[in-house]
Amino acid sequence: AVPLARHFEVAGMTVKAVEYLLQAGNRDVRLFANDEAIAHFRRGIELVGTLADTPQRVQMELALQLALGVPLLATRGFSDAELARTYGRARELTHSVDASFELFQTLTGLKDYYDVRLELQTARQVGEDMVRVARRLNHPGLAAMAHHQQSTTLLYLGQPGGFLEQRERMLALYDAERDRPLVYQLGLDPLIASLSHAGWALWFLGYPDQARQRSEEAVSLAREWGHPFVETFALFFAAQLYVYQREAHRAAEKADETIALSSKHGIALWLAAGIYARGWALVEGGRLDEGIAQHLQAQAMLQGMGAELGVLQHLPSLAEAYRKAGMVSEGLAVVGKALELIQTSGCTMDEPEGRWLKGELLLMQGDDAEAEECFRRAIEVAQHHHAKSRELRATTSLCRLWQQQGNQEQARLVLAEIYDWFTEGFDTPDLQQAKALLEELS
Repeated sequence: AVPLARHFEVAGMTVKAVEYLLQAGNRDVRLFANDEAIAHFRRGIELVGTLADTPQRVQMELALQLALGVPLLATRGFSDAELARTYGRARELTHSVDASFELFQTLTGLKDYYDVRLELQTARQVGEDMVRVARRLNHPGLAAMAHHQQSTTLLYLGQPGGFLEQRERMLALYDAERDRPLVYQLGLDPLIASLSHAGWALWFLGYPDQARQRSEEAVSLAREWGHPFVETFALFFAAQLYVYQREAHRAAEKADETIALSSKHGIALWLAAGIYARGWALVEGGRLDEGIAQHLQAQAMLQGMGAELGVLQHLPSLAEAYRKAGMVSEGLAVVGKALELIQTSGCTMDEPEGRWLKGELLLMQGDDAEAEECFRRAIEVAQHHHAKSRELRATTSLCRLWQQQGNQEQARLVLAEIYDWFTEGFDTPDLQQAKALLEELS
């Protein structure tokens, strides 16, 4: 297709040249040759710009812009500036369209961009628009993707229960055989992406074993498929789940796989995320300097991409690394930045963690009263989110403080209430620590 495109371009047959460039680029996308695909689509867009303004020209440019978005997403991440321009231009080209597949593609790209840029209310509105377009098209596969997209924003907004409600709607509509080809046009498979997010949501809600099962199921399905971006997506989400659950060996395994596959295929976003998760595992293993260095490397990479969601999500982990290294002022500065971002963006998913960590750092300064207030606030926010795992972590710290202050009976009663709520995950560090403290208090 490429030699033919060049032949028609030299011959001045621009429309034919563009058709073959689009064909070549789409073939490269399916072969995961993303850099080559990007080059073909960019050249096609340049050539289209020389044509007269006709409906055919508009349709050709729209097809090229939407096709360009997929390899840009894979290589640059959801928050890339060129990706935003690409989908922004596609939105201009579909401004008069009430419902079309191309409009849905455009909204998908914009929704991901707004999520990762922490413009969550805008993302939520775009998700609602996606549902409306899918319904007008009477396309269950697109409706499944739309409900998945709605679910993720709810999770970031600190509503894991709302995430699961939208996930159930997605599952009722999804058909693997019918919908799998959509990944080449939309960039993700809603089932694998939803399973990955479900791992996080179920952990927040207090179901560590189920969280692990969903996350590993996502990785298994992604490996069967062999799509590099989808596979690295699932691998990193699993690594992050194990960071949440404080399972360092599993986190390191998944992080190393994420890094290897991302490096091989030039997937910048998941490479940075994998480096962060490996940094956390190094800190847990006592290799503090190496771990902090990898945290800082990942932060710089994510900031360079404009991936504000990733930056925010990883700040508490960096603060914890500083805490373990005894670098209290640095840890407090990082926590302060995280809590400020949470307030301005509304991305409250990790707020309980930030407030808990602030309390732990203040304890190291001897500020018990302020630390207690932080633990109480972390518990309050976690309860509002129904995030039992986060509630347990903050409650354990609060009750340990009460123990040191001689208030053992109240500590025992409060900790026993939250610990007894759990029905699974008793091999995870948080539940083991809570159990050990309960035995001391008894």
